[in-house]
Amino acid sequence: MKTNKGFTLIELLVVIAIIGILSGFLILSMNGAINSANDAKRKSDINAMRKSLLVYKTLSGSYPIATCRVDSACTNLQNALVPTYIAALPSDPNTGAAYSYTSTDGTDFTVGATLSNSTGYSYTASTGQGTTGGSGAPSYASTCAAATNAQVQCSKTDISTTEEVCSCTYLSGAGTTSWTVPTGVNSVQYLIVGGGGGGSLDGYWPGGAGGGAGGLLQGSSLAVSGTVPVTVGAGGASFTNGSNSIFGSLTAIGGGHGGNRVGGTGGSGGGSICGSAIGSGTSGQGYAGGLGIACTSSVTGSGGGGGAGGVGGDGTATVGGAGGPGIQSSITGTATYYAGGGGGWATGGTGGAGGSGVGGTGGNTGTAGTNGRGGGGGGSQYNTPGGAGGSGIVIFRLTH
Repeated sequence: MKTNKGFTLIELLVVIAIIGILSGFLILSMNGAINSANDAKRKSDINAMRKSLLVYKTLSGSYPIATCRVDSACTNLQNALVPTYIAALPSDPNTGAAYSYTSTDGTDFTVGATLSNSTGYSYTASTGQGTTGGSGAPSYASTCAAATNAQVQCSKTDISTTEEVCSCTYLSGAGTTSWTVPTGVNSVQYLIVGGGGGGSLDGYWPGGAGGGAGGLLQGSSLAVSGTVPVTVGAGGASFTNGSNSIFGSLTAIGGGHGGNRVGGTGGSGGGSICGSAIGSGTSGQGYAGGLGIACTSSVTGSGGGGGAGGVGGDGTATVGGAGGPGIQSSITGTATYYAGGGGGWATGGTGGAGGSGVGGTGGNTGTAGTNGRGGGGGGSQYNTPGGAGGSGIVIFRLTH
């Protein structure tokens, strides 16, 4: 009999299965090799950027200031480094996207990539070493709103896709809360203003003096980590100093009250009456109040409260001293004045203007300083409570 030799169907299926399994192992092995090669190139690219940045700083004195997300071009860094310090900015071998780069003040930088296993790899100049771990994709979740409680209101404003501003204002009580620093943020810009001092509760016929503005502190790089304490200072009532504002280790002193003779001392000092001593300000935060004219007639002007940007005005025979000027800042993205002093009052004359439109104006009933700006209260007429100081504010601007 003639016999036909060949493979059975089961044998063919077994062979195909074996080939499939071997192919799978081969593909996995190849993918692993490709991923390892890509990760090695990422670290090599970051090392090349590190070297070019170190040379740039040696010659220019600082690193390029820029914040570059992994999914966007980095024009500032490109203009600074290419082609003098590096032929071209490297990009991810898999996605073609630029590597992330952050330097907020030119003294330090971090450059990073996302590895094949979705973890992050970054190099920071200050530590001098690369770090692997964490999420490869940057997190832009804000904790600003979470700082709000019954005493403080914190609200977020987006400046760009990578920058936000958190403004914390006074609601009640001691004005205390805390802010949890987001992952990847290690420093912030800041502006802190204490509560403004109240205008005089005057028991003398010349008229009340203006309250001093809350002390003002600002800067471009404050180290932050973990949970940061926040206190927003309340404005002072008539003849009362404003309360301090606190952010982390920094304290902006509340403004000094308008003087019942002698001006109060604070972030900025309160004005005086009848030629008595003016209130002094705190160095680096505000200025002294103005001097009231000696009480020699029934028409006498009291001094204005000091401001963060200058001293309060002196009173004259017919006009109360103007409040000292505040300081303008664009930390929120809009140019705004903070910490102007309150104007003094002149019996039978004219009240002094509040500093920079922030302090209260002197008058028969002095007006209050502006809340959220730390303005001093305006001075009032005889036996009438002076205007209250405006509450302070804590503002911090962060780059993700």
